[in-house]
Amino acid sequence: MAFLIQDATTIIPLPDPVTGNTESLSVSTTVRRAMDGTLFSYKKSSDRKLYSWAFTNVKNNILDSLRTFINANRGATVRITTADGLVINGVFREDNLTTASETCQSGEVSLSFEG
Repeated sequence: MAFLIQDATTIIPLPDPVTGNTESLSVSTTVRRAMDGTLFSYKKSSDRKLYSWAFTNVKNNILDSLRTFINANRGATVRITTADGLVINGVFREDNLTTASETCQSGEVSLSFEG
């Protein structure tokens, strides 16, 4: 099964990711110090997960389509179907846009997705 990125009108097939196929929980921790020196930590979590994939040997026409797709769907919900058959609905992370733009000439791209 291929790795697919899709919205309502467009489907972009990508090769299977080679590295960085990671999944983590979306949790942020903040540490605050009170006036008396006591440390307090606050944890903010959500049920969303962060996914990261790295792709190599991607054809230039697919990279151009991917860059256009990411810019067109900034903040919109898209669907990703992984090579394992996992279907994820979510949004691209903001740091994704610069990564895709910078690497479109090299045939390598890394995606960060929250779903």
